Amino acid sequence: MAMAPVPLPAMDVDPLCIIIVKNGSRGDRLLFRYPYTDHVTLETKTKDKRPTPYSLMTEDDLQKPPEPHTTNIANGKLVGFPDKVLSNLFAVKSELSDSKFELKVNEVRFVGHPLRLNPTTVATQALRLNPTAVPTQPKRKPSTIILVNIVFALKATTNHDVVNCYHDLSKRLGIALRHEEYRCQFLSTQAKIMLAAHDEVSISSPCKL
Repeated sequence: MAMAPVPLPAMDVDPLCIIIVKNGSRGDRLLFRYPYTDHVTLETKTKDKRPTPYSLMTEDDLQKPPEPHTTNIANGKLVGFPDKVLSNLFAVKSELSDSKFELKVNEVRFVGHPLRLNPTTVATQALRLNPTAVPTQPKRKPSTIILVNIVFALKATTNHDVVNCYHDLSKRLGIALRHEEYRCQFLSTQAKIMLAAHDEVSISSPCKL
């Protein structure tokens, strides 16, 4: 009699947070994060520092309170990272653009693919591929956005193949944004709206951002 296959435990592949940051002529800013948390409080867990379960506890150990262990995951969401910290981490230098970005902090692994968003560069590359092409669109003002990075926050224990899938997704989304930025300055327009919303919230509730 054949044995029924044992069902494998489902992998938790959902991201903890989705983050979009930009670097431009006015510095780096966080444009978007979902889900948004209006606090940066870290959860704490008591951590037993005894080396083995068989270690003897001295009187000093009994009187000393256990040191808290901070975690950046609460209810399946990313916590403990203010907007400014995220923008500083992910708005990387131009030398690191167009390549995989991966950073592990505590139990969280951040993965993305920072891309340059210079319409002039895109136009030059298109002309090199087709030197006989004649531009059909009027010249636009150069974009103030130099780089964009779409970052997924995952659990550090996430399977390597899943991490690669999120990296590929970040790259594809970034390429799409770069194309739309050159075509109609889509990202620049949306960035102004998002930054205005950020500034409005920071004025009304400065402690939340």
